Amino acid sequence: MLLGVSYFYMEHRSILFLHGTLEYPISTRNIGVSYFYTEHWSFLFLHGTLEYPISTWNIGVSYFYTEHWNILFLHGTLEYPISTWNIGVSYFYMEHWSILFLHGTLEFPISTRNIGVSYFYMEYRSTLFLHGTSEYPISTWNIRVSYFYMEYRSNLILH
Repeated sequence: MLLGVSYFYMEHRSILFLHGTLEYPISTRNIGVSYFYTEHWSFLFLHGTLEYPISTWNIGVSYFYTEHWNILFLHGTLEYPISTWNIGVSYFYMEHWSILFLHGTLEFPISTRNIGVSYFYMEYRSTLFLHGTSEYPISTWNIRVSYFYMEYRSNLILH
């Protein structure tokens, strides 16, 4: 069982939440029960993922069940690590929608920082964003400062 307390702080919002996950890895399956509690909402959900790594493909079936909804989806990702680039194609299929997107990330690990440029392309939108994370592991705590910059928005997040 994995228990935790997380805190996220951004310019217009902050969230403190308690969470716990109990997972059972069974061969290529990962079955679990998770619980999230925050000031305004809480939910318990059952989840399971069956994945098959085939060469550079990772093909899977995942299922999520909560009180108000359940989702079964098929997913696959093909990734090619090239030097410090990671280029991929991903596909998600659910009952009412499907999405195919191309993505690439260039990252530079520098000491406790990880600086990168990422690009996502989908049928109706594309996004280029700059991101950076600085991590400070302290005992069982992991404190981070992250920054995301896109064309229409930017966020500095303490977590």
